Amino acid sequence: IETDRRLVRDRISGLKKKLDKIDQQRETQRKSRKHETHVALVGYTNVGKSTLMNMMTDAGVLAENQLFATLDSTVRAIELNSHTLLFSDTVGFIRKLPTKLVASFKSTLMEVTEADIILHVIDITHPQYEQQMSVVKHTLKELGADDKPTILVFNKIDGLESMDIVRRLRATYANAVFISAARGMNIPELEAALLNILDEKVIRVKLSISPPDFKLIGELHTHSNLISEEYEEDSIAVECDIEPAELERLKKHYKGIVTVVE
Repeated sequence: IETDRRLVRDRISGLKKKLDKIDQQRETQRKSRKHETHVALVGYTNVGKSTLMNMMTDAGVLAENQLFATLDSTVRAIELNSHTLLFSDTVGFIRKLPTKLVASFKSTLMEVTEADIILHVIDITHPQYEQQMSVVKHTLKELGADDKPTILVFNKIDGLESMDIVRRLRATYANAVFISAARGMNIPELEAALLNILDEKVIRVKLSISPPDFKLIGELHTHSNLISEEYEEDSIAVECDIEPAELERLKKHYKGIVTVVE
């Protein structure tokens, strides 16, 4: 028994060191992508988050039917109608997640608290899916992430014997989507739901850049949806769709160079 206890302690110590290293890596990565749109996948354990992540991004994330198969969060970028989205997979939630365990998984859970959009993935075939939804919502509230734009993603519809439950849930959750991540069913419906949120977050503006600054133009290509560019002798006229916070950042960083025309 003492040998087993020592092995368990060694295992816990090893996991803590691994998580500390992950924390440092994630903090560096988060700083580098603070101006990107971040989408976090959350859900009860084994609902298909990693499978959906692989379907959306070809991430190659481990997808197994076991508790905490996803320890570290994987982040991958995709392009969706000129929007760059950073998808992150997270550890599966469980009922009564212990406080100490929440602290241990703070690296992957930070991906949730800093996300711009949350995909709450639900296994529609599970007999207790409603209770699992409640656990996830409660955990999001504990993390202070319950007010973020959230899409309910009912997964594994290919495992249903009848579509009656889908019709009932559509009436209850008008903005939910119903997919099969494993078979790629209804993924365009999920993409459309993401675009609806993204469109609500951006504004269309016309900018005058004087004198011409090609580094700024490069940033606009990266952080906005550029509609048009017109080059004149001493300025560049630009029309783009951009998030208000990103526009304010550029105006501050390029003070005196970029002016909002309308």
